[in-house]
Amino acid sequence: AGTDRSNIVMLRNKNYPEGNTGSSAKFGHWGNNYPNVLASSNFTGLSAQDLLNLALLSPNQFGGEMSELDDAGTYFDLGPRKITSNGVYYYMSTRNNNFSNRSQKGRIVVIDYVTIEKKIGWNGGNLTISGSQQGVWIQQGALQSLVDVRLELWNRDDGERRIKAAHGSMKVGDGYASDYLVVYPFGNFSTQPFDMTLKLDSKVTSEIHIYYSSYLNNAQSWQRVPNVDIKNNIARFRRHEGGIYVARTQPATAAIAGIVIAVVAGVAVVLASVIYFRRRPEAWSNFSSRLRNIHRSFKSQV
Repeated sequence: AGTDRSNIVMLRNKNYPEGNTGSSAKFGHWGNNYPNVLASSNFTGLSAQDLLNLALLSPNQFGGEMSELDDAGTYFDLGPRKITSNGVYYYMSTRNNNFSNRSQKGRIVVIDYVTIEKKIGWNGGNLTISGSQQGVWIQQGALQSLVDVRLELWNRDDGERRIKAAHGSMKVGDGYASDYLVVYPFGNFSTQPFDMTLKLDSKVTSEIHIYYSSYLNNAQSWQRVPNVDIKNNIARFRRHEGGIYVARTQPATAAIAGIVIAVVAGVAVVLASVIYFRRRPEAWSNFSSRLRNIHRSFKSQV
């Protein structure tokens, strides 16, 4: 219509708690119909002047009635901007939302990790991170209703930052053998186990275990995934639930055990020798004499 004017203003935050709805920070809320105060808005990290321009469709306006943007121009171009703040941003058009028979709202999602999403139902299906050989394969009949399945791939630094921000910690294993693969929805959402794959680092030579946590808001509890098959740097296993999955290297327990046994055996030999020679002084005298003879023989040969 000729009276349409599409400005952008961030919506107010939610009025009531709604529990966890994902890993990204959220700004504004679908359910509100009032804009947030510009001075306190963090809309994709844009400057205060850019936020003002988006709200008033300025500059390049030529006066007239602008309280509801009646006389604003039909064209506006803010120009390219670099987005510097992650999160999910909900916004509205205060002009087009000012009518009784319609609303105009939108959402901008800013992330710095790979994500993919798909609705899977009773017929089953698969969802994989493009080019990474990792994802989920859900067989027919495993889901009794339509489920919104989402994967996120976090690098190690980002994963640690997110876990720390959620008051969690990583206290299993001694190093990374993969990035974090996050499967939504969290918890048990399948009546039958589905297949999962996780890509491992090709240079890792130590023992590898797969761990998962089903608590995004408090990732303190990590459990080892059983029955993992590892071939060609791909870990394959079966699960019923979503959560945070990661591969961790393990300490070289066999080598450490061998060193400990060798040290203990050496100490035992020394102690036994001390006890033996104390009880038989003549044996120590004979042993010392032999050592001196060997020393003299070696010196004469040199």
